[in-house]
Amino acid sequence: FSLFLSVSLSLPIPLSFSLAPPPIAGKTTFGDGNVYEGEYRAGQMDGRGRYTWARGSVYDGEWRANKRTGRGTYTWPDGDVYEGGWRESRQEGHGIFRYADGGVHEGEYRDGSQNGRGVFRYADGNEYDGEWRD
Repeated sequence: FSLFLSVSLSLPIPLSFSLAPPPIAGKTTFGDGNVYEGEYRAGQMDGRGRYTWARGSVYDGEWRANKRTGRGTYTWPDGDVYEGGWRESRQEGHGIFRYADGGVHEGEYRDGSQNGRGVFRYADGNEYDGEWRD
């Protein structure tokens, strides 16, 4: 007569991990009056943060290696607002641009410009639904 005993042990194994250091929160006021407040990694603006230019523009969103990259909102002093995707500090992907005069463009951006499918609603109620190309 023989007896076999089988034991199974299940341990959680992480599927991914990061060797990047955790972000450090901080604030920098530059010599020209611009201010960044948010996360830093390896001495660079990286993570969530808010950058305010001395002349009144504000970007609030994601940063990677000192560049606006990810999702964010940029507000100009005249009241224009862009909310959407960014890559290398340029508008990229889907976004909504609200003009101070009441016009709104919602659509695709590439390399900082309206490019691809989109809808522009003019302040007077007229609308253009179509394609933009560089």
